Amino acid sequence: MAAEGGDKTEEPTEKKRRDSRKKGMAARSSELPQAVSLIAAAVMLPTLMPPLFRRMAEVWRTAVSPDAVKDPEAVVATFGVMTSSAMRVFLPLVLATTVASVVAQLALTGGKPNPYKLKPQWSNLNPAKGLKRMVSLQVLWDFGRTVAKLGLLVALTYGLYDQVVSDVLGGSRTLSNSLQGIAGLMADLLIRASIAAFVVGMADAIFNKRRYTKQIRMSKQEVREERKQQEVSSEVRGEIRRRQMALSRNRMISAVAKADVIITNPTHLAIALAYNPDEGAPKVLAKGSGFIADRIREEARTHSIPIRENKPLARAMYRVVEVDDIIPAEFFAAVAAVLATVYAARKR
Repeated sequence: MAAEGGDKTEEPTEKKRRDSRKKGMAARSSELPQAVSLIAAAVMLPTLMPPLFRRMAEVWRTAVSPDAVKDPEAVVATFGVMTSSAMRVFLPLVLATTVASVVAQLALTGGKPNPYKLKPQWSNLNPAKGLKRMVSLQVLWDFGRTVAKLGLLVALTYGLYDQVVSDVLGGSRTLSNSLQGIAGLMADLLIRASIAAFVVGMADAIFNKRRYTKQIRMSKQEVREERKQQEVSSEVRGEIRRRQMALSRNRMISAVAKADVIITNPTHLAIALAYNPDEGAPKVLAKGSGFIADRIREEARTHSIPIRENKPLARAMYRVVEVDDIIPAEFFAAVAAVLATVYAARKR
């Protein structure tokens, strides 16, 4: 009985997922968005950095020239140029990495940002829950994730230090070549760091996704209760729709009293038309088939509305014209002929 009613053994339903999402619960990962941001940076930097370093080398040669040393204002202006050049490179880089991070987090959590998390959660101030979080599986996972990330980063960047010292900082290389070498090594380092971050990020996303699914699991009793609620709500919605249709049908039948003529099929279809010269063309007050057509005819007889049989016209208008619509121009001649017979009969 305990397993039947209380144990969370069932996968969460779509409604359970939606409800938990409204409460701000979702599978989140801090590592995957960082990894995506690094990948975006690794893609953009090889294109952005070489022109920047070439520009900085030119500006630096100008700053240390004999003429520039004699003029302090020129040196300050030179550093301003270097700063503005760097800003032009790094501003789009920051924007791209930010957008990539947000998109990755939204793809993981699913849906739009939820303002529920902005509300103060007083339960988080509970010391007992705080101690429980400190010794939880999540803390152990976070620690292992950090160690794994550092280990992967060290393994992937091994050997770059010697290359930087020997090839870039040592020897008789020019400033421009040294800066370009540093740019290449930075790009290489960033690519390796992106690989490490992506591996850790994917593992973190999978872990948090499974952990979140486990948190919102349902008991068998909860699944049954939800199913009952959905069945009841569907019955209620069906009853509301039936009542709305009945009200609409009754209003339509009541409008038959204002009609000038009823065009029939003769038994299967019935269309009530009224002509008001101010509207320019006859208007459909009611239409129906089967028992609704029978009710339209009964209402017409009650109010002495003429009933005219015209099978082709009734079928054509029933397919095309809706209630409260003015009839299209293609039916003007046929309807005018029917109305003429009605008006002639009234005069007689």
